[in-house]
Amino acid sequence: MAIEHIFDQIGGFGRVQVLLILWVYSMKFMIAWSTMLLSFASFKNQYACVVDSVFNQSELEILDEAEVWSIAKRGFNNESLIDVCEVDGVSCQSFYFFGTKRTITSEWNLVCDLRWMKATITSIQFVGSVVGAIIGGQSGDYFGRKKTLYGSYLLHSIFNVIAAFSVSWQMFAVLRFLIGVTIGSVLVMIVPYSTEFFPIKWRHVIPPVPMWSFGVCAFAMAAWLLEDWADLHLACALLGIPGLLGYFYIPESPRWLATQGREEEAHAALTKMARFNGKQLPATARETIQRIALEEKKTGKGKDYSYLDLFKNRDSIKITVIAGFQW
Repeated sequence: MAIEHIFDQIGGFGRVQVLLILWVYSMKFMIAWSTMLLSFASFKNQYACVVDSVFNQSELEILDEAEVWSIAKRGFNNESLIDVCEVDGVSCQSFYFFGTKRTITSEWNLVCDLRWMKATITSIQFVGSVVGAIIGGQSGDYFGRKKTLYGSYLLHSIFNVIAAFSVSWQMFAVLRFLIGVTIGSVLVMIVPYSTEFFPIKWRHVIPPVPMWSFGVCAFAMAAWLLEDWADLHLACALLGIPGLLGYFYIPESPRWLATQGREEEAHAALTKMARFNGKQLPATARETIQRIALEEKKTGKGKDYSYLDLFKNRDSIKITVIAGFQW
């Protein structure tokens, strides 16, 4: 009997599987939120170049925004000070940002000579995601799906909290790279960890669940309400806490445990699943686990694979390139 048949006999698509979708796969909700955060954080508010002959610091503190706009529009020698980088050949050294949105642009004056930094930080995050996907895939094979997924998700929340208190754009860029690493690791591990609890006939149900879309929509609402890049980071970390609690209730993948020769742990995980689904674990379960462990031992599989195996021969290279292009 294959392990897929055991899943069928202990509930197939039962309470455990529903819990997995709601508790584990829903991590994509917050990962989508985190990925989209830079679309708000790097938003460019309209600004005025602060020229000493037009403004002074004490005036800016007492004038309301409409008055600042009116003065800046009138400008210096009839030249508008709105969204300019220099006045009369002199580069602007300070800026007044309009609107209620608090972004990294207004926080660290990422305009004019530093305007390139916003796109660069976004690129840095996606480089981190690639690194995280590589690390997460290997870690999931070596240390387990559960530890890798929940460890990455925990770090994701921690880095979001630290990012909210960034004191410079350099610090923020480093933290967005680290957040990107955790994003890549979670995304690459969440599907195999979830699907390995399902029989084959139900695995197609997992990927179409629109948790990513829900997360993007929720982020748009949160950005509209909070209007603050730091608060959005804190909210992302806070709302991620419920997902972390699944670590204490959802077992490691029985399939992975079996391939690692951890037969008793695999049997305990299947027993827990069966009990939660209100089913009886079949007597052949232990034999199936032993056979999987023996096959892995004979073929030398388990911990020997790496990403280099994707380019081992012509066929694997062809499949890798085509699949990568489709993604």
